[in-house]
Amino acid sequence: MSVFPGTAVAPLPPLPERPSLNAVIRGTLDRMPSADTVDTLIAALTMHIRQLMPVVEAKDWAVHGQDEVVGLILDTVRAKLDAPPGPDTAVAVRAVYAQELARTCRAFLGLALAEPGDGVEVIA
Repeated sequence: MSVFPGTAVAPLPPLPERPSLNAVIRGTLDRMPSADTVDTLIAALTMHIRQLMPVVEAKDWAVHGQDEVVGLILDTVRAKLDAPPGPDTAVAVRAVYAQELARTCRAFLGLALAEPGDGVEVIA
């Protein structure tokens, strides 16, 4: 598995041994990821976000006028995923990127579980 072209990171453990998505998010946000874990966290969070994106996109956000906001969020996240910090970037920068991905993953998990129109009176 490679996060950056030409760089290898440890493969994710088999599914039964993997921590839950919420555990990965919490672990990334609870403390600054270390040099030993940051690239693996980036790979795991990127994978989860890419799996959640189609679920979020498939919902009928237009019915409550939320399609433009959700579309903008999805486009912004795609751009972030397409331009990760390079392998020669400082560990602290990659760690902050991992934490941004963790927040994004948490938000997408919420959107994946939400129904369009939930909280529309707050958003509108």
